[in-house]
Amino acid sequence: MAQLNTLIDAVDGCEIKIYELITGSTNQSQYLHTFIYITPNPFNFQFDISRKSLGGKSNFVFGNSSIDDHFTFSTSN
Repeated sequence: MAQLNTLIDAVDGCEIKIYELITGSTNQSQYLHTFIYITPNPFNFQFDISRKSLGGKSNFVFGNSSIDDHFTFSTSN
């Protein structure tokens, strides 16, 4: 089984958990998904997450280097 990344931190009183999950069968294509949970959720929009190593530009930051240094966020309404 692969070691997947998990990050849990708190920002402005909100707990943020970012984790990875592999879906698909070992005999077929597998996909790596990254999920984020924010409790309580203060945002009224959706966003996509990618790793900084994959490139892309963020149009949103959490203001916490343990999160912002590793992930890129793209928001939409």
